[in-house]
Amino acid sequence: AVQAALTLHPCVHVQGCGDASESAMHALLSSVGPCRIRMYRDEETGESEGELSCTYDNAAAAAAAIERFDGSRFDDGYLIVTV
Repeated sequence: AVQAALTLHPCVHVQGCGDASESAMHALLSSVGPCRIRMYRDEETGESEGELSCTYDNAAAAAAAIERFDGSRFDDGYLIVTV
């Protein structure tokens, strides 16, 4: 089911980014394939909410991101990477 969802839309949701910069997260996530990221920010302050969406060029790269980064240590916690 996950592979089918990623085939239709190769996008993953990442939690646990803390206050990492957009460029730092892009550098990390693009290590499994070309991607575009969109960080979620507080509308009033503009500060990162510690979450982002990442769209890859293909399902294989998105699946690799889940496998490689989900549960990995990051900053003072762990990344959660899901569909």
